[in-house]
Amino acid sequence: MQVPEFKITLLGPPNTGKTLFVERLFKNTNNVINSGYKPTLGVEVTPIDLHGELGKLRLNIWDNAGDENYRGLKEEYHRDTKAAIIFKKSGDESYLEYENELPIGTMCEYITDYNLENPEMLVEEYKQFLYDFIINISL
Repeated sequence: MQVPEFKITLLGPPNTGKTLFVERLFKNTNNVINSGYKPTLGVEVTPIDLHGELGKLRLNIWDNAGDENYRGLKEEYHRDTKAAIIFKKSGDESYLEYENELPIGTMCEYITDYNLENPEMLVEEYKQFLYDFIINISL
């Protein structure tokens, strides 16, 4: 049986932890050193397998550049996206420009003030959050 796959887009201003978040999911640990800000060039795609009550599913996570100089095709990167996780900082409304470039009807969740050094949740908790998010919008 083929594993269900879902495209998830990560968006948000530069240096909000999008790439570090994906790296922690991929390595299955919060013990990933934040080696400083390195901008994503365009988009990087990482497959992450998740397991839950309804079985296994695969997220193809599209980590989009936050820096305007490296954003490239913007809207083209969001084609066929199932959902988006938008990273934002408290009091900073610039995340709205990223939200507005998503296709109409894209379901969004938000991660506010992601702690680059010591994440608020364990990797397993973030994986459960993503699993539940996908299952809830797919039913």
